[in-house]
Amino acid sequence: MPTAPKTNDAPTNTPAVAADPEIVVTRTFDAPPEKIFELFTDPKHLIHWWGGTGTATVSELDLRVGGTWRIQGDCGPQSHFVFTRIERPNHLEWVHAHGPQIRGVVTFMPVDGKTEMTARMIFPNVETFEQASKFGAGEMLNRSFNRMAAYAATA
Repeated sequence: MPTAPKTNDAPTNTPAVAADPEIVVTRTFDAPPEKIFELFTDPKHLIHWWGGTGTATVSELDLRVGGTWRIQGDCGPQSHFVFTRIERPNHLEWVHAHGPQIRGVVTFMPVDGKTEMTARMIFPNVETFEQASKFGAGEMLNRSFNRMAAYAATA
């Protein structure tokens, strides 16, 4: 959890500021980053693994900085994101276009012919983090990435 900022009044042993609250999920896939990046960014693949049970609808995916991504999993309302950084095939970032400014950051790192993918949901405050945790956001990411691993083996 974040701590209060350190002031210049007196030295302390407390950290200055903790990182923003976040949910982090790391998974290793038996495929190179190019393939995993494609599974993450191509609607024809996303629909097979995203969401509560892996059935999603992608109504828009404009893969460029400033481009919009609209996707609806089977367990909630449509998500609307705007891409803020794209470095094919190793890095994606976006922000939620509505509601709290939750950031998504996904890295795809090559490791011995495989891909270590780390996904982060970075929250603007503790309250938003707690709401997402109660909703089960971390568990949902894990389930989605389990399905993505199974799909990657057949795609």
